[in-house]
Amino acid sequence: MKPELPPPDSARWTIAIFTARESLETLNACLHAVGAACREDAIIDVVVNGNPGLARRLADEARLPVRCGLPGRACLRIWEIGLGDKANAWNQYIAKIWPGSKITYFIDGYVQPFPDALQRIDTELSAHPTALAATGVPSVGRSAALLREELLSHGGLHGNLFALPRATIEALRHIDFQLPLGLYRTDSTIGAALAYSLHPESCAWDPRGNIHVCADASWSNPTGSIFRWRDLHAQLLRVLRQQRGTLENHAVRHLFSELRLPVGALPRSVNELVDNWRREKRSEFLHLLLVNPIAVALALRDLESKRAAVANPQRSPEAVSAEPLPGSAAPRQ
Repeated sequence: MKPELPPPDSARWTIAIFTARESLETLNACLHAVGAACREDAIIDVVVNGNPGLARRLADEARLPVRCGLPGRACLRIWEIGLGDKANAWNQYIAKIWPGSKITYFIDGYVQPFPDALQRIDTELSAHPTALAATGVPSVGRSAALLREELLSHGGLHGNLFALPRATIEALRHIDFQLPLGLYRTDSTIGAALAYSLHPESCAWDPRGNIHVCADASWSNPTGSIFRWRDLHAQLLRVLRQQRGTLENHAVRHLFSELRLPVGALPRSVNELVDNWRREKRSEFLHLLLVNPIAVALALRDLESKRAAVANPQRSPEAVSAEPLPGSAAPRQ
């Protein structure tokens, strides 16, 4: 007998796992870790963007939740989104897939949350009912200690593992919050909107008040090797996109902190976002160009490569099912 999807009001946890280029082995490791950390009645949504082969291979392996190490009553749903773009996948998830649970965790497909991480975040949100979000902190990697200290001291959101309560997602849907397509700094943009209480036009910047940092909630992730081409290529892409992310951060800061525009004023694409900033803050852009001309030139080239790709995103996610998957359901129209 297939487990049925719990009614939205009765589902306390949904875990949304976003993946694109991960190997099936890496994604399965994430699912096994989530299985060890999640509640018996959780809904696990795997959102695969731009990689239909991965979505269908996972569906073939995971016809029953137990195959992925998930609790017997957990509902596993696998979604395929044609455009390889996390910003679009996030937009689609909030608007069309989110099942309405009390807490929704957002996890990158290459990380493995520790067994107590999700419950610790749940406890943090329960203790601070007015919080708009809660985030875990990194514990593995060369920059983990620095990032951890920065989050604990200044607040913020870490994209590898964070959670939003139902009221926050309902508010995002109400104001039709949409990340610009092609955006690399998805998590920092979401964090900035939350730090302004979703209303930069009228609210003060308060990341520590709006986003609670859970110092005891963390995760592990596989370490790459420069001697493996796949890992080296991924690292090179990451460095390139971090340069682009610098331009994106300047553009978002200009929109929210200087112009004090509502979050609904975010442009439809990252190209429009950065183009507007370059035009309105020309001296700031030229300063960045003079300081690091090669990095900025590479970032602009990377941005240009996204322009055509995000012009016509797939409108609706598709539920991938092998026979079909337990709990799979059609997206909201």
